[in-house]
Amino acid sequence: MTMMRDTFFLIFGLLFVNTLSGQVKPEIEFGAIAWASYLDSGPDNSPLQRNDGDATFISDVSLFLGVDINEHVSFYSEVQSRNGFDFIVYGLSAIYRPEASGLFNLEFGKFLAPFGTFLSRKWPSENPLMNWPLLYDYRTALSASDLAQNESELLLVRGRGYGFQYGETGFEQSSGNSTTATSRKGVRLLSRQVYLTGFQVFGSSRRFSYHFGATNGSLSNPANINNTTGVQLLGRATYSPTFGLEFGSSFAWGGYLDKSSVESQLETVDKSAQDFRQTALGFDLSYSFGHLIFFSELLFNRWESPFIDEDLDVVAFDLEIKYRFLTRFYLAGRFSRIDFKNIDDPEDVDGDGFLRESWDYDVDQLEVGVGYHFNRNALLKVFHVFNTTHDIRGGDPSDDQFTTQLVVSF
Repeated sequence: MTMMRDTFFLIFGLLFVNTLSGQVKPEIEFGAIAWASYLDSGPDNSPLQRNDGDATFISDVSLFLGVDINEHVSFYSEVQSRNGFDFIVYGLSAIYRPEASGLFNLEFGKFLAPFGTFLSRKWPSENPLMNWPLLYDYRTALSASDLAQNESELLLVRGRGYGFQYGETGFEQSSGNSTTATSRKGVRLLSRQVYLTGFQVFGSSRRFSYHFGATNGSLSNPANINNTTGVQLLGRATYSPTFGLEFGSSFAWGGYLDKSSVESQLETVDKSAQDFRQTALGFDLSYSFGHLIFFSELLFNRWESPFIDEDLDVVAFDLEIKYRFLTRFYLAGRFSRIDFKNIDDPEDVDGDGFLRESWDYDVDQLEVGVGYHFNRNALLKVFHVFNTTHDIRGGDPSDDQFTTQLVVSF
């Protein structure tokens, strides 16, 4: 931590010196995106259900502010509000560019994780669909603030990522959004708001780009203030062999447990929260040709859990396509899937006779629909989402979703 602190002071020193020594010509850029969404989800409880199955409207506003102090130093911030409630600062960082070539830049503060291909285009004005890929959206049966004491406790809460309590007895199908005082929410593979506090170096040339950084928290559980003695290391590299085609690879390795919540449980095994990590390795592809745009991501993810001998592995992927026609219209679709590794089920908690089970239910999602551009600043989307949960007793829950969204940006 001493090295991290000294590095931070060094970065601030560089920013301060270059601001004073460079010619100060502040330039301010401001942008905003506002969107209103209507969601109508199926009645059955599941991590893919929305608003307990009740149709609802949601409105969001994101504000973006960039300030170029001079040719070397700039600042960036992003603020968001949902349904008119408090504004939340998601991004706030300083960027130092020592050279005009762009090969080496330094960013410090709270910034969007450089991981995969979706996060850089997650805003509704860029996302041709409404939902996010499952690997950014699905809540698993794993908690960052509580520990399953054995395989059975974990298997008993499969399919209940929006509310559960370890240590329950008896098998329930998918009780969905539990509201008990002790209920926990499961972590996502990648948090929907993967804004990380730390620093990164990044740069790009005509064909290559790279990011490498150290931050608090992990991809599945970002933290403003680090609560373990370890930090997350992460990076990304891309290669574009020809116009319209790009290959990317990303990695991350960091502690995901909330130390203050699990510390007493870890004392029994003489371990600390930093001893258990999330490791993620991703590959992505993007291709555009004429009116056609294609994206794909593949993620290998592993969590270590103190009282479960086997690692909790996950493989997830998504395929997305968009085709523009008649100038203002486009068709879009995305297929996402998450596969959970099998672990021992010595007590056969669901009574199906199998003594090895996936530690959460495998899920997939198909989203299809159409978008219409009124002009370059206004967009209307209409989509239907088909959700499928596999191998769940009682059958796949009714949690499909109809969505519409109006987006205005400038």
